[in-house]
Amino acid sequence: MMLSLPIASVQLTEVAQELSVSLATVRNWIKTGKIVALSSSTIDATSYVDFKKNTIGTQKLNKRANKTQTQVAQQLSLVTHLAIESISANGDELSLLYEQSLSNTIQNVKGIYYTPLHIVADMFTHLPVDSINAYTTFCDPCCGTGNFLLGAVDAGISPGKISGFDIDPQAIQIAQNRFFQKTGYFSPNIQCVDSVKAYLLKNTPPQNYDIVMTNPPWGKNPIKPYTTLLPSKILPDACILFTELCLSLVKQEGLLGLLLPDAYFNIASFQSIRTRLLTKKLLVLLDYGKPFKGLQARAEAIILQNKALQKATLEETVTCIWEKQKTNRKQQSFLEQPEHIFNFHITQQEEDALQHVLSKPYETLKNKAAWGMGIVTGDNQQYVSSIQTEDYTIPVYKGADIKQQGLIALNQQFLKPQFQQFQQVAPLHLYQAPKKIVYRFISDSLRFALDDQQRFFLNSANFFILEKNLGIKDAILVHYLNSRFMNWVFKSLYRTHKVLRKDLEQLPLFLDFLTDCTVFDEQALHHYLDITEQPDGTFRLKRTYS
Repeated sequence: MMLSLPIASVQLTEVAQELSVSLATVRNWIKTGKIVALSSSTIDATSYVDFKKNTIGTQKLNKRANKTQTQVAQQLSLVTHLAIESISANGDELSLLYEQSLSNTIQNVKGIYYTPLHIVADMFTHLPVDSINAYTTFCDPCCGTGNFLLGAVDAGISPGKISGFDIDPQAIQIAQNRFFQKTGYFSPNIQCVDSVKAYLLKNTPPQNYDIVMTNPPWGKNPIKPYTTLLPSKILPDACILFTELCLSLVKQEGLLGLLLPDAYFNIASFQSIRTRLLTKKLLVLLDYGKPFKGLQARAEAIILQNKALQKATLEETVTCIWEKQKTNRKQQSFLEQPEHIFNFHITQQEEDALQHVLSKPYETLKNKAAWGMGIVTGDNQQYVSSIQTEDYTIPVYKGADIKQQGLIALNQQFLKPQFQQFQQVAPLHLYQAPKKIVYRFISDSLRFALDDQQRFFLNSANFFILEKNLGIKDAILVHYLNSRFMNWVFKSLYRTHKVLRKDLEQLPLFLDFLTDCTVFDEQALHHYLDITEQPDGTFRLKRTYS
């Protein structure tokens, strides 16, 4: 009788760690048949070896995992350079070299995006003029290769009063090198330390600082060991964790500056941390556009004083700067926004008009629609074709096909009907609903269309189906959501490159106006809302000009 040998297995976590990808990515590879699962936590070792040998790097989906091999070689070369050249190496060149050595995969997984020097310098210029002197203490708790530390020196802070921490020993070595070259002072305060673990987890900061300024890691992955530090129901995001850390490091009435992704300022998931910051005195909000190559998120900054908010402070103004424009907004205005959104890209006149229209009775889509997401095949090269054949039979549409005039596919694509193999697919009955309203998902403006032909869509488009009768004709609702007014409302509130369900569920539907419409009239809507459109596409209250 032959005994069957146990099949060699590999843990999913080991695969994710080796290839520097998320567990979700590994599970998607399993789902699409690229590797074979033995259990919920293990895969067949033979299939994994074959996958690494024959698949990684050959398909677009998997190329991102292969970048780590180059990453390791580049970093080893850099470490050798540091060891040979030591303190004589050009620190700024090494910093740039090290940043360039970080692959897109490593940056995305760890949330590492080093702050450009012009942004560092600009953030320092927005600190109160009397906040810096020879005795000012400064800290960057995730300093990377030291850009904010050098910015503190340039701002006039004594080198001996500057501290920096980071978990990356190579980045710290470069930061120490650059700091010494600039100041002639080898600082013992620039240390390889997990500042979250050392100071937030143990609640024992080394000291409190007059100024804390940093660009924390962006994203969820870096903070998994520390999610217990955050209150329940709070999004486990590194930006939130480091905000809490920074607030524990800054002195009472000290200054805090943070460079953050735009989602932090306007996505519902970050409401709790915005509410917390609104208990402090906000000084400046800044928009730096998209400074990071290959990253769609905008970089925005907040500077505040760690000072308990008083009633009078709510009437004080916050300086708001974006796209070479500058305006002042009352801090109170952000507390009045839905979900305490920091929509600092509008003027006080626009804010007055926005609050006016939101004071009128309206309904929303929340709990009134079934929502569906576009299909993620996991491998468009395999499942999508530009030619209709016996295998590729289903016409499929993209977000770019959604125009204000309707669905227009200039380059029609076709889908292989293997839905069980796809990474993400909504229940088929949703795609096949008699009517559904589809919209672009990746977009900085609203683009909706009515689909009454049971079409299928890829993941650049999402959709909803009205479940409760609001008394609005589907075609009228589409025109309304595409209107210049609604685009202004959306951008005034969210200013994001993604059109999210949670945001759409907050948008106002003025039933008193819409239920009577047989043909949508934008000017009639403006008249109903008592607003007037400006040449730049913004809106003001009519009475402002009477």
